[in-house]
Amino acid sequence: MSFTSVDGKLGGETMFRHSRGCTFALMLVASVGILAVPLRGGEPENIDLVWRPQVQTTGPGQVVEVNLYAVAVAGFDLQDIQGVQAILDWDPTRLKLVGMKRPCGTCIGGTNIGLFCNEDSECPLSSCTGSDPCFECPSFDTYNWFASTLPNDCDPGNGLNAPCPGFPANDGDAFYVAFVQVLCDGETAPPAPVTPAGLWITTFLFEVLATDGGALVDLTLEFQTTKTLVAGAAPRPGANLLRNIGAPAQINIIQCLPPASVAAAGPRYLEIIPSAGTTPVALQVNGDPNDASWSCLTQYVQAPTRQCIGGFDGGSPCIDDIDVDREGPDVGHHGDLSSDVGLG
Repeated sequence: MSFTSVDGKLGGETMFRHSRGCTFALMLVASVGILAVPLRGGEPENIDLVWRPQVQTTGPGQVVEVNLYAVAVAGFDLQDIQGVQAILDWDPTRLKLVGMKRPCGTCIGGTNIGLFCNEDSECPLSSCTGSDPCFECPSFDTYNWFASTLPNDCDPGNGLNAPCPGFPANDGDAFYVAFVQVLCDGETAPPAPVTPAGLWITTFLFEVLATDGGALVDLTLEFQTTKTLVAGAAPRPGANLLRNIGAPAQINIIQCLPPASVAAAGPRYLEIIPSAGTTPVALQVNGDPNDASWSCLTQYVQAPTRQCIGGFDGGSPCIDDIDVDREGPDVGHHGDLSSDVGLG
């Protein structure tokens, strides 16, 4: 079952045509978004939008995944929603939005048609979308959205995703919209359920441009006529259920040292060369526990600057206690692991 937009864009009252020929209203959207009506008196907003993970660490040039979740507040075990729209905010000198992942979708064509997917690369010759309105996600905290997208919001709209059409420029803001399936086998499709454990809405991919320090990904409640909101389903259809937006997602950026190089140094040996200027680290080799000939082998491989402590060889390089001259008046030893690491 597939759907195509009658007018080819979001905005105003958007109508969608069913592939069997019947036309129906998907939902009302205002300023290229979901039309959310005010809650009636005494009805509390009960859903928060939060980032997960809250804090992560990465290096320059890496691509990080920032997940957006809807979470029902305490006292509301389950709240159905119709959709979410969110205004993203970040520092474009430190991060660059480069893509998105769907928590749950299906391949719309190619060799994997109809199969579960998170991103287009999992669908050869096709793309990952919520094309099958009856598809049930394999994870309880995900939903197969009808649309999960950064829409054309230039005409009408406030141009947060400019240039339109095309992927938003890296100018530090973007506008995201997700909304539910409408029909499944001729019946109303189930809404998206939000629990206190959280509903995984989508994942945003950011390339790290900065070389150190940190960066934040945040939500903005309002920009001109565009709003961040959560649109409720029955028994409060269309009501904005958003209570709070969580703290920004924090990305710590560190300069990662290159790993030690490992090369063959003969048919039975490996040569390990730590990066220049780094503190040497003890390497322990354990024998195969399933091989009786080698199961007893446990050996620390150390640099030759380890020194004997005491004895006639005190101060001399050593690898093991056996290297200490045991015939001297003071039999020394090579120290514990803490001294190995520091090469004391």
